[in-house]
This record gives sequence, C-alpha cells and structure tokens, in this order.
Amino acid sequence: MLKSLPLNAIMHIILHGHFIYLQPLQISTICYNPTMKKEIYKRIALFAAMVSMLITFCASCGYLQSGSVQGGIYINEAMSSNSLTLIDESLGSADWVEFYNSTGRPVNLNGYGLSDNIREPGKWRFPNVTIGAGEYLIVFFSKYSGDLPDGVLCTGFGLSRAGEIICFTDENYNIIQQMELPALKPDMSWARRDDGGYGYCGAATPGEHNSTDIVDSIDDVVGFLGGNGLVISEVMPVNDASYEFDAGYYPWLELHNPTDKEISLGEYMLSDDPNRLDRWRIPSVNLEPGGYTVIYISGRDSQDGQLHTSFKLGSDEFGVYLTNNAGELCSYLTWEEGIFDGVAVTSSGYTVYATPGAENSREVFSSLSITTMGAEDPIRINEVLPKNQYSVMDSDGDRPEWVELYNSSQNSVSLGKYYLSDNVGNHTKWALPDIELKPGEYLLIYLSGKDRRDGELHASFGLSDRDSVLTLFCIDGMRIDTIELPENIGKNVSIGRDSSGRQVYYSQPTPNGENNTRSFDSADMVSLTDMNGLYISEVCGVNTPKSGQDDWIELHNAGGNDIDLTGWYLSDDVDNPLGYTLPDLTVKAGGYAVIYASDSTRPSGKPYVGFGLSGSGETLILSDPNGVVYDVFHTGALRSGVTSGRLAGSDGRVFFASASKGYSNDSPAYSGYVSEPLFSNRELYHSSGFELSISCRTAGATIYYTLDGTEPTERSEQYTGPIEIDKNAVVRAIATADGRLDSEIATSTYLFEKPHTLPVVCLTFDPADFSAVYAATTRDQRVERGAFVEYYESDGGLGVKFPCGVRANGSGTLVAPQKSLAIKLRAGYGRQEVTYPFFGEYEIKSFQNLVLRNSGQDRDGARVRDAVCMRMVEGLNIDNCATRPVVAYINGKYWGIYDLNEDQNADFLAAHYGVNPDEVDIIRRNTGALEGSSADIKRVRDFAGSRNLSNDELFKQYLEWVDVDYFTDYLIAQIYFCNGDMFNQKYWRSHDYRVKWRPVFYDLDFGLSGSQNLLYDYFNPVGVPSANGSLTDMRLYVGLEKNAEWREFFIERYIYVMYNVLTPERMVTILNDYVKELEPEMERHIKRWYSPRSMDLWNSKVESVRFFIMNRREKAISQLKGYFDLSDSQVQEYVNKATKEHS
Repeated sequence: MLKSLPLNAIMHIILHGHFIYLQPLQISTICYNPTMKKEIYKRIALFAAMVSMLITFCASCGYLQSGSVQGGIYINEAMSSNSLTLIDESLGSADWVEFYNSTGRPVNLNGYGLSDNIREPGKWRFPNVTIGAGEYLIVFFSKYSGDLPDGVLCTGFGLSRAGEIICFTDENYNIIQQMELPALKPDMSWARRDDGGYGYCGAATPGEHNSTDIVDSIDDVVGFLGGNGLVISEVMPVNDASYEFDAGYYPWLELHNPTDKEISLGEYMLSDDPNRLDRWRIPSVNLEPGGYTVIYISGRDSQDGQLHTSFKLGSDEFGVYLTNNAGELCSYLTWEEGIFDGVAVTSSGYTVYATPGAENSREVFSSLSITTMGAEDPIRINEVLPKNQYSVMDSDGDRPEWVELYNSSQNSVSLGKYYLSDNVGNHTKWALPDIELKPGEYLLIYLSGKDRRDGELHASFGLSDRDSVLTLFCIDGMRIDTIELPENIGKNVSIGRDSSGRQVYYSQPTPNGENNTRSFDSADMVSLTDMNGLYISEVCGVNTPKSGQDDWIELHNAGGNDIDLTGWYLSDDVDNPLGYTLPDLTVKAGGYAVIYASDSTRPSGKPYVGFGLSGSGETLILSDPNGVVYDVFHTGALRSGVTSGRLAGSDGRVFFASASKGYSNDSPAYSGYVSEPLFSNRELYHSSGFELSISCRTAGATIYYTLDGTEPTERSEQYTGPIEIDKNAVVRAIATADGRLDSEIATSTYLFEKPHTLPVVCLTFDPADFSAVYAATTRDQRVERGAFVEYYESDGGLGVKFPCGVRANGSGTLVAPQKSLAIKLRAGYGRQEVTYPFFGEYEIKSFQNLVLRNSGQDRDGARVRDAVCMRMVEGLNIDNCATRPVVAYINGKYWGIYDLNEDQNADFLAAHYGVNPDEVDIIRRNTGALEGSSADIKRVRDFAGSRNLSNDELFKQYLEWVDVDYFTDYLIAQIYFCNGDMFNQKYWRSHDYRVKWRPVFYDLDFGLSGSQNLLYDYFNPVGVPSANGSLTDMRLYVGLEKNAEWREFFIERYIYVMYNVLTPERMVTILNDYVKELEPEMERHIKRWYSPRSMDLWNSKVESVRFFIMNRREKAISQLKGYFDLSDSQVQEYVNKATKEHS
C-alpha cells in the first residue's frame, strides 16, 4: 500500500491572458490491492474526463473568460448596482447573483459557499436549499442582518459596483467558480451567454433565461436607460456650503440633451421616489441640442427663471428618476448612503469636481467607502503634538496643539479637498484652505479653535484629553489618515510616523521638519533610558556581504557597580519584550558586553540571542529580571559599515562609520543620513536629448555623480548644474553634508532606443566589478559583486529598483559571450529581499534570489526549450520555477534577451513550503552538497540500491523518505520531453522531512528534441556515464522501478499525463505564446550576439520543437510499450481509462 499519494492535476491554462482553474482531485490514500483499485481508477478516470473536456473546449473556442464554467451549477447573471431591476420586500433593491442548474438533476446546495475574498472561501454558506434541474436561484448580497422570509437567501455582505471577486465553493471549500465581476452601471448586469462567455447586459432577467443582447464593452450595451434621449447627467444630493447659486445653497441635478434635436422638458417628470415616478412635472421649457440645464431640488416648485422641484431630498432618499409622459423610466442616478457635502454623482461615478451646466469632469471615484491612506497618498499627517508644553508658539504667543502635514510626492498638491477632524462621526469638521503644498514641503496647522484660514492656519477645534483620534480626510477618493491619541501620552511627546509609516512617539518634536529625533513604539516608553545605568550603547545590524560575521548588540554599564545579567531579557518585538533571556554574564562597572544576534545558526562560543537584526531598522527592548522595561533603542536604518548607538551621557541616537565593539564610542558620530538625490527625469526611453537636474532635500548637501556605472564618491564629478543626456547613459549620484552620513546612491538608466516589447532589466555595475564577474569561465572562478537593478515593465514604466549582488551563473555556459547572471539580495548590499509581481499571478511575490538565464545550451537554437518546459509542467507534481522573457541592459549597453527565473535554492523551499532555509539539504548530481549535507541522500540511495523493494513493506519504508508523486511526475516530464541531459540532477529535502527527497526540475535545454528512450537510462542501476567517464547515480529511480505496484502506477500516470496535461494542443499553444513574446525582439538579439545566427535559423529551430511536440505522443507510447512489454490492447485499456468520459 502507498500512503498519501496526492494526484493533484491542477491545470493552469493560459489563454489570452486569463487563467482557468480546474479544481484538484485529491486522493489522500491510494491502495494497490484489488479491493481498492476499482474505486481509485473510477476517481482518476472521472478527473481525467474533466480535464479532457476543458482542454477540448479551449481548443475549439480559442479562449475562456475568467470565471467561466461549462456545466453543473454556475453563476448565470450578477448585478452589483441594483436599483429598480429586482425589489425584495425585506431587502429592497439589494445586489444579487443568479445561479443556474444545468446538470439535469436536482442539487442540494447545503454547505456550499460564497465569498468576495479568495482567502476566505465560504464566507457565507448555503442553507439546506435545493436547486432543481434547469432552475434558477437568486441570492441577494446585502449587509442586512435581520430575519428573512423562507426562501429568501442573503449573504450578509454586499458587492462593490466598482468591481468584485465572487468565489463559489462546494461544501469542502473547493472552488467551483471564481468570477471577476467588472464595474457596472446601475441596473446593468454581468450575464452569461449561451456559449459560456460573459458580458454586459442592459436588460437583466433574474430568474429567467438571459437576454441575447450581451456585449463585451460596457459602451456597447443596448436597451440601457438614458441611451437615446434626455438624461440626468449629474446630481449633488448634499450642498450645504459647496456650490452657491443665485438661489442659494440647494441640492441640484443637471439634465443633458445628448441628441441633435431640441427637447421640450414639459414632456418629462422628476421624482426622488422609485415608487412615485410622477412627483413633479418639469415646466415647458426647451433644451437645445447638446445643452445642459440645472434644476434645484429645493421643494419651492417655482420657476422665476430658475427651475425648482416641488420635492426635497430626504436623508433616506438615494436616487432621482426621470420619466416621460408614457410613464417610462428614461434616466436615473443613485448614490450610496452617507454621501458628503459637495460630492456629485454622475453615470461614471462620484466626483468632487462638479460641473453644473457643463460637461462632466472625468476625475471620478467609484465608491463612498472610506479607505485608509497609505504610502502612495501624497498628503498625510506627519506629526501631531497633543500637549504642547515647550514646542512652537503661534503669533498670539500661545502654545496650542498642532498637526503637521507633509507632501511626500514629486508634485504640488492642492489642499482644497482635505479636512481635519477630532470626531470620528464627522470627518469634514474643518476644511483646509485651497492652497498648494509643494513637493517635500511641510505645513503646520494649529489645533487652537481659532478658525483662521489665511496666513497662519488654525483649525476650528482644539484637542483635549477626551479626544482619541485626529483624522485627515481627502474627499476626493474617500481616503482617510488616522493618528490615534493615547490617554497616557505625556506633555511635549509628539506622535508621528517613521520611515516605514508606523505610528511612533517622539520626546523631541520637529515642527516643519523631518521626524529625525529618537522615536519610541509606545507613549509610555518615552525617556526610559537611564544613561547612568545599563543601556544599549551600539548596534551592528548589517555586515559585509558573505563575510560570515554576525550582528551584535553592545550593552554599556555606566554605573559604579557590576551588573549581573542573569535573568535579564532582550527582544526585538515590542509585543513580546521578554523574548530572549540573556546569557549568564556580568558587565563590569564602566564596562561593556557584546551580545550576538542570529535567527539561524548559533555563534560558536559567544553569548547570543535568537533573533537577527534588520538593516531597515529594529526596536530593541532591554528588560530587567522583573520584566520591567529598562531601555528601548530604535536602531534606525543601518547599512554595511555603519552602526548606531549613543554617546556617553546622551540618550539620543547617533550613527557611527567606524564600529567600536566592546569599547567606548569615541569615533565621529553622525545625526543621520543625507537624503538620497532626486533626478528630475526618471523616464526610461527618450527620443531626443534632455537636461537632467539633480537635487537633494537635505539643506546644504553637495552632490557628486558618475556616468559610467562607477559608484560616486567625493572624488567624483561635483554636480553644479543640469547635465546634458543625449545617448544611452547610467547616472549615479550621492549627496554629502557635514554631520551626516553620505546618502544612498541614486541610480537611473536612460535609453535612446526603440522601446522594447518585453520588460527591461537594467543592471548597473562599477566597471571593475562587472569585469570581475564576467571574467569567470569555470564555476570556481565565479565571484559576486555589488550592483543595482532597475526593472521596467513592457510599457516603460518603472516597476521596482533595488541594490543587490551579481555573479555569473551556470557551468558549461560560463564560456558564452552572453552569460547567465544570478541576482542575490543580501542585507549587506542594502536589501534582503524584493517584493514585486515579476511573474504576474504567480503566488510568490517576494524573492531573495533571481536568475537572468541566457537559455543555456539552447541559446544558439530555439532559445525556448527550458522556459516552455517550465510552463508545460504546470499542474504536475513538479518543483518548476516561474519564468518570463526580458531584455537586459548592463551599464546602459544592450545585452540581449534573457529568461528571468525564480532561483531554485533554499530560499525557494522557504517561500513555497515555509521551511527554514538553514535546515535543508540540496544535492547536485551525486553527492555535491549545495546546501546542508549529503549524508542522508547517501543513506537513502544505498537503501534503494541494496534492498529488495519489490517487497511492499520495504517499499513503504522507502516512501517515508522520497516523495513518490514528485519523482513520478518528474520522470514522466523528463522522459516525455526526451531531455537527454540527465547529468543535471539535483535533489532536495527539509531536515524535518516536511519536504521529502524530491528532484528539482531544471535545465531543460536538451528537451523537446531527439528520440532516445530514457526509460533505460533512468532505470539503469549502474548509472549514466558522462563524457568524462563519471557516472550519474540513478538508484533513487531504480528503487521505485523495483516495485510492481509502482510500475503499474507509473504506466497509468504516464498515459494519463500524455492525454490530459502534456497534450500536443496545449504544448503547442504554450510554445506559440512564448514565441510570440520573443519574436519582436529576436532580430535585435541576433544582431547583438549572433546567437542563433539568423532569424531564418531561429524560425527553423522553433519549427523543429513544434514538430517534436506534434509527433511525441506516438513515439512515447511505443517506447513505453517496449520497455514494459505492453501489448496494444493493454495500452489501449490505459488510454481508454484516461480518456473515458471525453470519448
């Protein structure tokens, strides 16, 4: 019996940019005895049929829209902005989703789930309800939480009309359908066509067969209200003080005549009640073609040159409606509850740039839901002083509380749409004046209650001990920034944000300036340090890359008595200040103790704590044996060669360029860093020369720059004025200033090239470092040097930039003119990982290692084999890497096409499986340990080679160490692709066996070619010889082949994969898609590297891959028959089983 052999066959079919997900069939236990075999085969055949049907449909239709389902229970129609289409007595005009049962039999949905969050499936579960064959079922989406009549289904959460994800799952949380619902206009639905696709529909049919008028563009919807005549084009439901007319301040609406004929308004009526559409007839005035007119919703029912309705808008009314004489609804606009003063509603969304009597503004937002500001918002609260005792005075000589705003963007921002408040129920308590805040500028506002909007600014309210929050609200986009005001905050303690955006506390406020004084994580930690006792005196959190040195924390005893550290605590977690107990040691009076910090390996023979330090900054908490916090030190941002600490007698943080571990901090101290230089132009592509200006936000800073990739220093060219850029260039700059450490290096690449169709990776090296990296022609010659990466998307927009290390990658291909390059992120370079969606929807977004691969041995051929093989095995039990083609530049010079790959190392295991990267073994070929040790794989190999694994008990023991599913699918892929490069074997496992031994799928450059029957090689107990006579050990595979049940499993699985995953149709589609990405770039690449030699040769090499794919199945079956001595009838039985339902 084989335990826990999951046959997951998740197919990710990439068709026209959409992902179609077919749920995995999970078989928790596969038993190879006769009593179980029949049931297992049924389940495999059922799943095979499901996959086959999907592939067949995709091949015939060419594409499927995201969320499409071809049978069973599926979402037939959805409406996220229901106003009049479907009214329920209890729920009113709630949003709804319609399901249809196409199975031909009743289906009980008890336990099935719906959610608007893929990470929270089954957010709402269906009760015991049955949907009949061919019947429809409506589910309402509303936050309503009261009792409902029998038969009315409501999820308890709503749908966003700005767009939503609807996740439909079965009772086991398996996804049946995941629909991407786009933004919809009121009473417009997202409906399913008869062909299974979805589109926009202007005539929804809840509970009935969908209309045939379903279109792909929202602008093409026919039969939608307001499409052929007079329309309500804009409405402002609340106008208390925003727009003043001659008539005063009234809510108003705007009518628009989009036709080429004059319209008499006397033929129309207006109402605020969908149940009484004839409340007010508009007077008989004409509206010219293309014209606009404003009607005040005042209740005055008068004309006098102005139009006033006979009704007013109540607080519980959320729409206005226009009907004609026939009582037909012509147009309407609705809005959400809680709309703010000055916010207008249009058919496109909400806007704070109302245009009464004119064409609508295009600056709109989709929802009144208030969302929290983040780092991307230009204006935020930078600092608040709730109790001003010693800080700045206003012009009256008072010391009111104050708030400081900061513009972090590169553009001036108008403050006319911003408000301050201390009341969570009234975000618009005080409106800021319509003034501009320039880039990098601060604005101080006194919270005095004096309400001054000219010159020195004073809000209309002050802060008191009763206030718990201060908010900055931007009505344009409904964004809010909140500072929490703790009850226990001391006098003259300010609240602000550090460089990462966290709310922190300062004992020294900095009005109208950068928050650069010492910060604390909570208000009660301020000024805890006893500078005459024990305190944290120096910290090193970043060391030279690959130096093997550990981080460390220095403690200083400034008192007159020795201090025994037994029972003391040190932590880097404010939520767990007693995280680590210090080792037993004594700090002499006036002496120092050094504690090493490591979250991986324990420093040998040294006192240490079990956490590492981050270069981006840490908060360290020192507590005495009673758990009382004794000292808090925020390290600030650190980099290689820089420590932070304190000078004797001062608890303020300073930085040192020369560490003094274990001694008095007598070296020169710096208050902080100079700000990184700013470039006036960051565009990648240019067609004509331009002048580049460089600036720095640190006053008095001097800037130095280079243009050849060299790291700038004070010996470099000093910036004195704009630089002329008229050819490919890399500009690097630093800024220096007295009393501060040099800034980070700013780097930007500028290309005078025809824009590329692929993403662009710009690598910048010091030329000497690049030469050292590129000189390697053998593995032992490889060196790693610092570099800088800029990653631009295919549209030329900057995606991400980061410092890193780079070394040549590969083995035999190191002699190639275009080398593969490994990108290493390490704290010593300034960045330990990069978070960016390099690979689109791929689940992993954070990386410590990437590879720019030159396509290896296929670089002179089709240069697609490795990349397309990685994509083709999606859905199999294989550890393949994510990949995408890019174009590279090095120091501004074109370097050709590369495959940007996820690196398959210990960090890969950590990211995908959550294992500790320091507790894995990675073995190359036979016993070469890339990580960890080769001892265990030697043991397992010896077991496989020496034991009789035809014995099921011994085989079961073997499977405790090797992942049979991964080995099986790996064998199938390698053999089916006919990858003759069998010497590139790599295996890994975690020490705790959460990940068993499994092969690594890599280096497929020899795949998709040839006709060798690799079954004989992989099952060769002697091993496979290489050109130098050495043997590649194959005993791990031989051990599997010894067992009869595994051989049966392998044959069945191989044929299943051939007919359901590695089909010619799917493989050719993947190949064609990849070639389509490369084709526009290949001519430039060939011209650069002459590899391959010509476009004709490249096309012919690609065609040979395509020919292999189309003919491989027949050959593979013949080889399978030959090796396992199968008859035609036996093979046909396996094929029938794999294709049963499809046939």
